[in-house]
Amino acid sequence: MIEETTPVPAAPRRSLPAVRRRTAAALALGALLLAVAGDPISTATDSGPLWPRPAGSTPDRIATAGGDSHVPLRVGSADRLHRLFDRLGYDLDAVADGAAAVPPVELAALPPDLGELEPVDRRKAVFIRALLPIVIGANDAVLAERAELEAVLVAVDSGRPVPPGAPIRIRRLAERYGLAGLAPDGDGIRRLLRRVDGVPVSLAVAQAISESGWGTSRFARAGNALFGQWTWTAGAGIVPAARGSGASHRVRAFRTLGDSARAYLLNLNTHPAYAGLRAARASARRDRGALPGGVDLAGHLTRYSERGEDYVRDIVTLIRQNRLSRLDRATLADPVRLAGRDGGRIGGRDDG
Repeated sequence: MIEETTPVPAAPRRSLPAVRRRTAAALALGALLLAVAGDPISTATDSGPLWPRPAGSTPDRIATAGGDSHVPLRVGSADRLHRLFDRLGYDLDAVADGAAAVPPVELAALPPDLGELEPVDRRKAVFIRALLPIVIGANDAVLAERAELEAVLVAVDSGRPVPPGAPIRIRRLAERYGLAGLAPDGDGIRRLLRRVDGVPVSLAVAQAISESGWGTSRFARAGNALFGQWTWTAGAGIVPAARGSGASHRVRAFRTLGDSARAYLLNLNTHPAYAGLRAARASARRDRGALPGGVDLAGHLTRYSERGEDYVRDIVTLIRQNRLSRLDRATLADPVRLAGRDGGRIGGRDDG
């Protein structure tokens, strides 16, 4: 379990043209999903709060939200979700081989009957397919912030003027990533870059599998909690059934699965317990120019769980047994081109 005390980060700001483009893409993609799934579509605000979920509520509709590169969905059953993914041409082998990108459709919550889906291999595949857009989308938001910092650093190191507003933006990022008061100079930006970075997809997926029981735990179903984050704020989470006498922690609950993933990334990127993970990641960046694999970073998670080394071994086993490393380079399909396709495989990579 991790100690989570920071708020869920907001999505990075976009320019007005970009927001309009993504909004149009989301609406078009929503229409495409309507045609594929044959279900009613409503806005996320129309469908009411996502957590806590009303007792007995099993919404049999898809809810879309515009303005981002993915579309939050609410799907009433695991079988319906499986069929939706199949109709989208969403195939994990094709994604792993680089022949297809991941459709940018993000679940707001897992289907309540996911644990009943048979056979087990299908249930596991549905969970991984549901998780990938969430993890990749959260990673992409962090990597966009990183790219902005790297561009400013190039300007600083070369003596060129930095973009207007960059120092203010850097100070805000530094505060969110636990480095309040950081100077927006070259040394400060390099320090911040150690925190503003992604996490291997394989590692995030393996931890979600472990912490949520393949999406079937009480915390995942009732609170969209994928990563077992703890909180000590009253009313902000779910009391574990096996909590010891005198303990006051709860498992933190979230409005959406995406919020859970964003909080997970921010926690790994800021908490002192994971300084070793961040150092190993930065070293790999320097040596290879890319993120390391999930197995490479798993050894730095001994403090994520009270189980220590046993937890790390379980995470490594999950990565290897489920061949999750092959998904580390998976990307989200462009929603504009995806929504605009006329025929052909919906899940395929964009041509050219």
